[in-house]
Amino acid sequence: MNRQESDKPRVNTELAGPAQVGAPAPLRLNSFELLTLESRRALASISLSRTWKDGDTLLRVGEVVESVFMVTSGHVRVATTNPEGMEVVRRWIRPNELVGLCPAISGEVFTLSIVACGEVKAQHISSSALVQLMRSNAGVAFDIAKLLARKVQELAETEINFAREPLRAKVYSTLERLSRIDSRQNHFGEEEVCISQYEIACMVGSSRQHVNSTLKELQADGLLKVGYKRITLPRSKAR
Repeated sequence: MNRQESDKPRVNTELAGPAQVGAPAPLRLNSFELLTLESRRALASISLSRTWKDGDTLLRVGEVVESVFMVTSGHVRVATTNPEGMEVVRRWIRPNELVGLCPAISGEVFTLSIVACGEVKAQHISSSALVQLMRSNAGVAFDIAKLLARKVQELAETEINFAREPLRAKVYSTLERLSRIDSRQNHFGEEEVCISQYEIACMVGSSRQHVNSTLKELQADGLLKVGYKRITLPRSKAR
């Protein structure tokens, strides 16, 4: 695997510090802040810092998960591969989200690939150390169980709410979200999202033909511009 680890992995001493306590950020699935301070400190004591370069694969589809990780700087994309061998982005992961908990605990293989977008710093906890900690510390085990239960509930609610939205709203909100996470500015100050219509269709649960029609409607309304594997949003719209 293409992996880049910092020369001197160090035990993390920052995750459980006062900087993590204060005004809460918007909650994300598997958010580290959902754990109690005691559990965060326990997890921090067995974590190691790693640095990944752009394009490095943190987790690969079909692998047994050897470590749970949390991005502390930068972001990574969650992707699958279509029958033609092309990467299809499902979503992006930003800081403070614990990744790989379910397969690490269950021993199942990972069903997606996690790829670094730019330089990424993350805290890693080996699966065996995590399971051992949960067996010996009931408080940590209960906290993680609550976190996973919340994930199941939020995923169900998100799926229901997303299914009720018209396709136009799904497509535009998805592109607007991506423009804030993984885009680049062109010389006109517009935000460009590098994504294919097939990838958009996968993300919104529709066909490429329907997405194509929807993008044409949004373009006619002046909300975006469609290019080859690229969607451009005016700065005022994207931000």
